[in-house]
Amino acid sequence: MSVAYEAKDIKTISWGSIIAGVVTVMAVSILLSTLGSSLGFTMVEPKSDDPVNGVGMAVGLWTVFSIVISLFARSFIAGRLAGYDGMIHGFLN
Repeated sequence: MSVAYEAKDIKTISWGSIIAGVVTVMAVSILLSTLGSSLGFTMVEPKSDDPVNGVGMAVGLWTVFSIVISLFARSFIAGRLAGYDGMIHGFLN
């Protein structure tokens, strides 16, 4: 009696890489938000007539920058940790 095993091409989801991607995006986002807040506090001049002059544009640019960097880090980590389907996990995560 012989048993034949068929190799199945099963695409699996790597939950470990997804969770690592979520933790990475949260950590990088908190880090960049703290850095942005500290840089924003240096722009405020309390003794001037318009103390928050130019802060709106800086906040908008820093928000876009921090979101892009944190999402890139998340995709990179999820893709590297997924192994076999790394490109799919990195792109979709």
